[in-house]
Amino acid sequence: MPIIKTNVTTKARIMRSNKVVILYRYIPQYRLEFYKRLYKLCENKGIDLQVIYGDPSKSEKTKGDSVSFDQGSFVKNRYFSFGHSELIWQPVLGLTRSADLVIVEQANKLLINFPLLLRQLCGIQRICFVGHGRNFQATKRHRLSELLKKSLIRTPHWWFAYTSRVANLVEASGFPADRVTIYNNAIDTYALSALRREISEGELRDFAARIGITSKNVCLFVGGIYSEKRISFLLDVCERLRTRIPDFQMIVVGGGPDDCLVRNFSQKHPWLIFTGPLVGREKVKCFMLSKLMLMPGLVGLAVLDTFALEVPVITTNVPYHSPEIDYLESGSNGIIVSPFDDADCYAAKVAEFLLDEQKRLKLVAGCRSSAPIYTIEKMADLFCDGIVQALATQR
Repeated sequence: MPIIKTNVTTKARIMRSNKVVILYRYIPQYRLEFYKRLYKLCENKGIDLQVIYGDPSKSEKTKGDSVSFDQGSFVKNRYFSFGHSELIWQPVLGLTRSADLVIVEQANKLLINFPLLLRQLCGIQRICFVGHGRNFQATKRHRLSELLKKSLIRTPHWWFAYTSRVANLVEASGFPADRVTIYNNAIDTYALSALRREISEGELRDFAARIGITSKNVCLFVGGIYSEKRISFLLDVCERLRTRIPDFQMIVVGGGPDDCLVRNFSQKHPWLIFTGPLVGREKVKCFMLSKLMLMPGLVGLAVLDTFALEVPVITTNVPYHSPEIDYLESGSNGIIVSPFDDADCYAAKVAEFLLDEQKRLKLVAGCRSSAPIYTIEKMADLFCDGIVQALATQR
């Protein structure tokens, strides 16, 4: 079950100034409900919460998931290219000056973090990190960036860790365990489940006919379409599956810098349906038409979609998954295939679960059991508790 590591303090110790600012580079659609809930929880505890967010980069805009937040404040970001890296300046020093607590993403490319940490060093503010502890997708060219990130890991006043693995990593660096909140990063799975119950068989049949689904052996990919997702590998696997299972069909939902690979493939192979980015009801229908989620590359929050909508994910043991991979128990609520670079092995495993319904249903049952453990409601509660503790703890 989700846990929270904090020192034991009381609300009475929250300092007079309890204005909290969360800086978020931009708000993706899946994050919106979390902020709505967090606002209400903080308001009930007498905490003045402000979310300041900006706009996505050019490449991120292709995902089509950026949304506005009525209760937040929008400040346009400034993007700069530096070699292979992208740096972001959020011009919010004035807007954050009166905050007692400022929560920022742990990312070197966010230049605002450095003057904010300087404020903390001068005793002006308390700064909190939220994030992974390290870049799980880092390569050799990120070596200097990772060294900088490692050197700063112990600098904030408080840590909001995505998962217990992140907390262990942070604490291993020497950061105090009683200043770490594990909030179990999640999405609004309740809304997804509710949509699934609302959609009738007739509506689903109409949707299937509209996008061209005629088979029962359908698999799905949903997410950003970029290199870490291993799209070329996925398309290779799909061709192998079509050879093994003549009526196999694939739905790809999402957008990103590599979506031209999917678009070109779908034009030559009409059994692969590329929808582009979808959210809400339309996305849920794609899940309902599918037996399995295929994600041979990076897996993150998408694992929670598979739990809520009971479509088990089959991934591989690539070394750069996001922390949420911790929620996946191979053989119970999904499958992790090894080795990660064997397309035929991966295709064979997918075919095994497509053609053996009993095996697939065992995974479906695991998804159903896992869904209530990781929810946005619990995430918001834990995060709010962490804010209360961070305010109540002296610098």
